[in-house]
Amino acid sequence: EYLETFGYYPHQHQHRQHQSDAPPDENEDNWLLRPAMQPEHTYHTKHEREIALRRLQKFFHLRRSGHIDEETKKMMNAKRCGMQDVIVDDDDDDEIENDEDDDNASVGETKGDLVTERELQIVFPTKKRRKKRWAITKYSNGVVSKWRTMRLSWKLVQPTTQLNEREQIEVIRRAFAIWAKVIPIEFPEHTGEDEADIRFLFGKREHGPRPDPVFDGSPPTHNTLAHAWGPHVRAKGFPGDVHFDDDDDWSNASELFSVAVHELGHSFGLLHTDDRTSIMFPVYHGADKLSIDDLEAVDYLYGPGSDQSWKRTKPEKSRATCCTLRPDVVTRPPPKGVDTCADVALNAFLPDPAAKNFFLVVSADSVYRVSPRGEVLQSGPLGDVFPDLPHSPDIGLSVVESQKIFFIKGETMWGYKEGSLLEGFPRSINGMDFPEQPLYSISLQDSKGKDRPLLFGKTKWWMFDAESYSAGPPDAISTFSRDLPDDIRLIPQWSDRRLYVLSNGSFIILDSIFMSTTHLKPFTGNPDWLTPLCEHIKNPASASVDLNPVTIVLGSVVACLVVKVVHVVVVVVVVVVVVKVVVVVVVVVVVVVVVVVVVVVVVVVVVFK
Repeated sequence: EYLETFGYYPHQHQHRQHQSDAPPDENEDNWLLRPAMQPEHTYHTKHEREIALRRLQKFFHLRRSGHIDEETKKMMNAKRCGMQDVIVDDDDDDEIENDEDDDNASVGETKGDLVTERELQIVFPTKKRRKKRWAITKYSNGVVSKWRTMRLSWKLVQPTTQLNEREQIEVIRRAFAIWAKVIPIEFPEHTGEDEADIRFLFGKREHGPRPDPVFDGSPPTHNTLAHAWGPHVRAKGFPGDVHFDDDDDWSNASELFSVAVHELGHSFGLLHTDDRTSIMFPVYHGADKLSIDDLEAVDYLYGPGSDQSWKRTKPEKSRATCCTLRPDVVTRPPPKGVDTCADVALNAFLPDPAAKNFFLVVSADSVYRVSPRGEVLQSGPLGDVFPDLPHSPDIGLSVVESQKIFFIKGETMWGYKEGSLLEGFPRSINGMDFPEQPLYSISLQDSKGKDRPLLFGKTKWWMFDAESYSAGPPDAISTFSRDLPDDIRLIPQWSDRRLYVLSNGSFIILDSIFMSTTHLKPFTGNPDWLTPLCEHIKNPASASVDLNPVTIVLGSVVACLVVKVVHVVVVVVVVVVVVKVVVVVVVVVVVVVVVVVVVVVVVVVVVFK
């Protein structure tokens, strides 16, 4: 159903071809600018399904297996837009069938009125190239699908109850502001009773008259959060409108903002693109900045806007860049800065198994406990916290679920649980079936909080089994991410869930779902949150908090115990208060009953006398 809904099977209704010069909205519709309709159940052969899956995998830059593997399943479960990705016909089957699964293959073009006006080659650190396209639509008479006005009004006609209405309006204003800089159209907020040009609403399931598609609800079928209608679609009252599924969580204004920016792109006539740096990538990735492709697309449609600075700062085609996603949690990109950690030994950066969102950092012969905001809370000698561990280990791994921490130096591994050396450790890694000598690691936690302890060699990566102490099946590093540089120092997963790939003098940020970079080029220096730690390591006396050397893991356990004790005390106090109240109520009731009985007796005695 996913493949059918978003256009990966040959489409049944091709665009109507007219040879008229009349305005497009009077003659023909544009299916690509309509939200995707859930299809009627159609039978497809196994071969057709494999071709459709390969087409989808090609669009999303996945390994083209033709099967729903884990990578494909993860992508299909990601939060996305309800618009179609492509529309194909039978001629595409041969193209996909004969297409080789390599990085040089271009994404299959959509037939019909899809116009690809530009190809942008993005050069990855691996020096492989792949093509990116922005896409708009043209009608058969050559007219592009766009708004032909200098003013478009908008209105929030049906807000959600999950967020303050004033905040929702402010989010929509900000979303328009992103596009208003580069589109020569005014976007005033409509306050009258009559219809606005672009209407925003939150609805559930069947939220509007046909042909408005039904939302997938909760639990979602395709995890679609919103859809929009493009300009001049032949559906009365719909052109330009943006609809959000109110069964989804809209309590986060940042997520609403990134979705609104994307959907407005459809309102202005832009289609989905395979360029993962683009606002118009089908899967929402928290983007809040227009890519070069987005800028060139609206420039082609509407001409120059007030901000033309991007034309002077476009990256050269020969420049090494990488792309593209940002995670469900949206944060501002860190600024360029000085690498304060250049001369600091950072041997391991691990999630603290005993305290959620806290970290343990090993530097030479010391270990530090760091808060989710980057503050150094505790520090101590490495040997006191992890007995028998030599200084400056090569690699560190943390497995929160089992409360275990592992270190590798040379060909020897040390394993710990709650500060104590595990039985059988230290031991040689030669018997662990590692395909290569580990060079760096990632203590990854996925979106469901499940641990993924990963090891990386020169050409391969594999998962480490923390129970059997063995290696999982290895795979080429390019299957994990095509954006990893060569000179990696460390890859911590910070509290924002993103991976920070630290190199000498620069760093990149990987989205933890698609393992792709969130920006077009590396940042210089180091992440802001890492600066306090590096300054503390270089000059401990200047730190605002410098505790006596203690066993950090024990400290974490004690902290957890304190929280539990406080919880128990609160429960006991509440129970005592409730019991006292109940006793008082019972006493009052008894007194009232006694008084009533006495009164009744007195009345009876008086009456009978």
